[in-house]
Amino acid sequence: MDRTPVNGLVVSGLAQIALGALAGFPYAIATYQPQLLAVLGVRAPHRIRQLHLDLIMMGALVTATGAALPRLPRVVAVPLAVGCWTNALAFAPPAVRPSIEGTPLFRAVVAASFVTTSAGWVAAATIAASRWRAGDRAAARAFSPTAYSSRRWGWRRGC
Repeated sequence: MDRTPVNGLVVSGLAQIALGALAGFPYAIATYQPQLLAVLGVRAPHRIRQLHLDLIMMGALVTATGAALPRLPRVVAVPLAVGCWTNALAFAPPAVRPSIEGTPLFRAVVAASFVTTSAGWVAAATIAASRWRAGDRAAARAFSPTAYSSRRWGWRRGC
């Protein structure tokens, strides 16, 4: 068995994509036989589509971020992952009880989720830009017509 360490954001994102894929089944039912979902208590079938798509999109974004920024600080990664889950899952309660959207508690939870997720994305983008700038400076110092930075460009000296 492969014991290669995997970034926690990648695991979270892939789990989100998997759940989004599974949510495709109730979405198909909502599209082709909405009366079956009504029996299960789903009163707003369009929320199932939103849940399905948001889980997949947020999962893909988190997976890509985890792969692109493998050493993202935990103080950024955890709120980002939690926020992406809660943003997507916020479509589930209104699917069953649409009136929940008007409650102060639901609005507060959704607002906190948006703030958390937005802060996580801004922090991740800032860290990525910082690492990119630092990498550019290192490459600029190492770059010359006869010697290329193998670490930055994958080239060897004298090639």
